[in-house]
Amino acid sequence: LWRESGRYDQIGPEMARFRDRGGRDMVIAMTHEEVVADLLRDIVRSYRQLPVMVYHFQTKFRDEPRSRGGLIR
Repeated sequence: LWRESGRYDQIGPEMARFRDRGGRDMVIAMTHEEVVADLLRDIVRSYRQLPVMVYHFQTKFRDEPRSRGGLIR
């Protein structure tokens, strides 16, 4: 999803990236717009199904220099 959106390469070192045992690229997502858009892509098939209300909350993970907690914000 991150590569499809183009943000995998746009976001700098703030996004934690690693590889799993299978060698696949993984990220600890700092935002979840891509995931929500992907979920809605499978649910909403027509404009007639709109509007849709989505309630979203998350824990943010960013590797920020000013962060006291390391990756957690």
